[in-house]
Amino acid sequence: MKNIIKVSLAGLGLLASASSFAAGDSALIPHVMSDDKSNMQSYFYFTNVSDAPIDVTVSLYNNAGQLITESSDSASAGVLRAYFSTVYSESGSGSAQMTIEPNATVTLHVTEYGNFQGYGRVEWTQDSNVRDALISHGRVYRHNNGYEMSYSVHINKGEEF
Repeated sequence: MKNIIKVSLAGLGLLASASSFAAGDSALIPHVMSDDKSNMQSYFYFTNVSDAPIDVTVSLYNNAGQLITESSDSASAGVLRAYFSTVYSESGSGSAQMTIEPNATVTLHVTEYGNFQGYGRVEWTQDSNVRDALISHGRVYRHNNGYEMSYSVHINKGEEF
């Protein structure tokens, strides 16, 4: 009986120590398009559904698996642009890093000037025990010769992660 109690207490200790780690998760972005010849661009919307700020890293890759990067490090210039983010950078480990405030939405715009097609991954971290903090979706948009077309890019089936 003492052994069962010791094992149970040890298991509770592991659970307690695991709950003190930072929270986080990731999801695949199945399609990204950027093409200046056909005026195609992508928009990705990231909403923080938690009560604390989250740090988000978006890594975009071309079809050859090469990370898309740029050196502008500006939310309003270059191929990657972010709207409504309090902190934004392009100098970290992914294509773009941003902080999203609680219950806020940030838009990442992949302009048509990147000229690539590929995929990506979005990852978030937070210094809390939140399980699901982010919901996201994307849209590929084309405007050409007076015609507009767009289609949705589902991220994590539209569910929180």
